[in-house]
Amino acid sequence: MNGLAETWWNAMSGFVLAAMAAVRGDLSALPLMAIVGIVCLIVGVALLFAWRVKRALRAILLVAAAILTPVATTLANMLIGPLGVLFAVLAGGLFLIVGTAVFAHTADRRVPVWLIGAFSMCLAAYCATVGGAFQDLS
Repeated sequence: MNGLAETWWNAMSGFVLAAMAAVRGDLSALPLMAIVGIVCLIVGVALLFAWRVKRALRAILLVAAAILTPVATTLANMLIGPLGVLFAVLAGGLFLIVGTAVFAHTADRRVPVWLIGAFSMCLAAYCATVGGAFQDLS
């Protein structure tokens, strides 16, 4: 279990550090993905509170699912191997897209939910890329 906690902490702190690298001027793909995700989260949460959107707090479930991406990819790698990691990432991405669409459909105002969903997708894609989910494809 310690390995999973360390993997999770490394991925989350790496996401924040990548966003800070984008602020400092590193404009490669991963830092840009991190900064776009964090901006989407901040704006989405601010709009949730500003517009007092009802039933949109379910979008927090999307954030929780995205935050568990490093744990899921590590478990899939330990149990199934690289192909399992790819399957876990694709299944998780599909879950996040469908979940965002369903939660946005039931919300009074959809923009904050889509922004939070965009953060979730950016975080999951960052964690999967850094975790090596796509290494075997090249």
